[in-house]
Amino acid sequence: MLAALCVAVLVEALVVAGLGAVYLVDAVGALLRGDGARTAGMALFLAVFGLGVGLLLAAAARGLWRGLRWGRAPVMTFQVLLVVVGLGWVTSRAAPGWVVALPVLAVLVAAALVSRPVTAATVDRSGPAD
Repeated sequence: MLAALCVAVLVEALVVAGLGAVYLVDAVGALLRGDGARTAGMALFLAVFGLGVGLLLAAAARGLWRGLRWGRAPVMTFQVLLVVVGLGWVTSRAAPGWVVALPVLAVLVAAALVSRPVTAATVDRSGPAD
């Protein structure tokens, strides 16, 4: 279960970082086209945000794989955000059909995150620090 969870979180990390990379290209393109600093600035913010969230999710997946419990919080936070954003898109009239998969996948990842095997594997057993 832990391996499947880590793979799912890494896929999410790659998708978010990929979107960040797309926005980075858009920011550079906006600057080269002369679309203005505002358009480029917004795209640059989204690029940095996407790449940062992708890196955080990848680090969290690595932490979970190593049995560290700190990785659970960022992963669960991201799943909650995915559900909220996904449900917002689902209720939109212009939403494509694949958008339904976002909240469904987020709920599955969240359920795996709080499952007994994953929780047992990510409990710090080192005891108090000396």
